[in-house]
Amino acid sequence: MPGQAHHENIIAGLDIGTSKIGVTAGKIVGGKLEVIGISISSSTGIRKGMVINIDSVLRSLEEAVKEAESSIGVEINKVYVSITG
Repeated sequence: MPGQAHHENIIAGLDIGTSKIGVTAGKIVGGKLEVIGISISSSTGIRKGMVINIDSVLRSLEEAVKEAESSIGVEINKVYVSITG
């Protein structure tokens, strides 16, 4: 699937948690969302739902998004974010 979707058609969700960061990317096909990539990486810089080191959080976010982009072959420009707590 890499390279088949144009970046403007990509919808990405970002879930930031204390222990992990998840990215799910999809595209709309026939009025339905088709998941085309998922990545999960460790979360650092967050403890009990509180940001304790913003630089570590940003590195974790960048890693998760780059992994998702690599799996789908398209740059992710916009995301919907979910933050627990």
